[in-house]
Amino acid sequence: MSAELLEYRHALPGGEYMADPDADQTSQSAKDATKAAHDKRWVESRSDIGKNAVGTVPIIIISILLLVLSVAVVVALVQLWPLSSSSTSVHGTHYVVMWIHVNLELESNYFLIVVLAGALGGAIHSLRSIAFFVGERKLQWSWILYYACLPIVASLMAMIFYLVLRGDLSPRKQVRRL
Repeated sequence: MSAELLEYRHALPGGEYMADPDADQTSQSAKDATKAAHDKRWVESRSDIGKNAVGTVPIIIISILLLVLSVAVVVALVQLWPLSSSSTSVHGTHYVVMWIHVNLELESNYFLIVVLAGALGGAIHSLRSIAFFVGERKLQWSWILYYACLPIVASLMAMIFYLVLRGDLSPRKQVRRL
């Protein structure tokens, strides 16, 4: 086959020419091999933190801590749940939350309930996910910090969501102009 015919077959719009398709496949496989070698070197250069599987005793300790956190949050939610909005006074309502005495106004009470509910959701997700990975025998140390931070992050997200929602939808006092 002549060179002109080869150039004609691989001519692209705009006057550019495409390389031989077989050469393109070869260069693509070479690129893939180079990328795989780079990825392997990158993985090998990483630290050993989190590479090992979590043992039985740490799994039990982590699970118990998350269960205790979940139960404590449920107890606090039950103790903070307002019985009625009309029972609050100007100075707030007295609550005993897990041996701690607090006086909260209704709005502060709602805020605390939202934060605790977010923490409960994060703890439940952590427990479910840990149970899944333990069942699959794939729980690695690199995920433990994620599971520890998840209840905190979930409570912060719930707080932000509540503040945004409450800020936009709460009734505002209207000032009458004379």
